[in-house]
Amino acid sequence: MDSFANSAAKEFIKQNLLVKIVCYGVFTMKKMEKETITVDVDARIIGLATDVLSDLGCSLSAAINVFLYQVFYTQSIPFPIKLPVENELAKYDLCLKISEGLKDIEAGRTVPGDQVLENLRRRLNEEFAKKHLSDKSEG
Repeated sequence: MDSFANSAAKEFIKQNLLVKIVCYGVFTMKKMEKETITVDVDARIIGLATDVLSDLGCSLSAAINVFLYQVFYTQSIPFPIKLPVENELAKYDLCLKISEGLKDIEAGRTVPGDQVLENLRRRLNEEFAKKHLSDKSEG
């Protein structure tokens, strides 16, 4: 393994272990007084973030605790806040739409393809007729 890949692998392992130590160690070492909070969060991102956190071995609650501790320790937002690059935003939107589509399929909220095509034809014909009639009335 070349030195770049080796150092990248070591960094990944270090970061992964850090997350696991924080998620498991810090929050389980001693009983803490807990308080429940309510926050408004984009419902679409909760599932996506929870899946990533689960892969890291961390709960959403633990991740929020990590975030709040880091805010306190650094006296700042613990990461840069920036607008996404245009193509990254498109990828994010696509991921959300795919996720929503999969949930629709799982819930049985589907429409047969021939019905979709028929509805599309009908709407296109209606739009064409409106435009064609308005062009005639203007002329």
